[in-house]
Amino acid sequence: MPLTIGISNEGWAAPVNPRQVWIVLDGPERYEAALPTVDPRQWAAGAGGLIEVRLQVPAAASPGTYDLAVWLPDAAASLRDDSRYAIQLANDGVWDETTGLNRLVTVELDPSAPGTIDPEATDFGPLP
Repeated sequence: MPLTIGISNEGWAAPVNPRQVWIVLDGPERYEAALPTVDPRQWAAGAGGLIEVRLQVPAAASPGTYDLAVWLPDAAASLRDDSRYAIQLANDGVWDETTGLNRLVTVELDPSAPGTIDPEATDFGPLP
């Protein structure tokens, strides 16, 4: 699944502490993929960046509607799942205060859709 997300920081500053960027598919099942090459500390005020990645979706993923989200949780394991410590994007209508996800769009996983399927794929994550 190809994914391109444009980031524009129209705020005051970029994050100071290291923080992992995650892509999440949240629907009948939840899949999380860290993007190790994306560093939100590089999204300086007045600038931004582009996230471009090809994601592998597990072949056994349940068909259905999923929210595609960006998740920027706290780096501390003890705070990772506490949404109060996740970064909230400024876009209207994307923040989910319960989960800490920034829900961008919905996608449909349909096994009959055209494209390449790797029946051996078991993990969700970026392809090299």
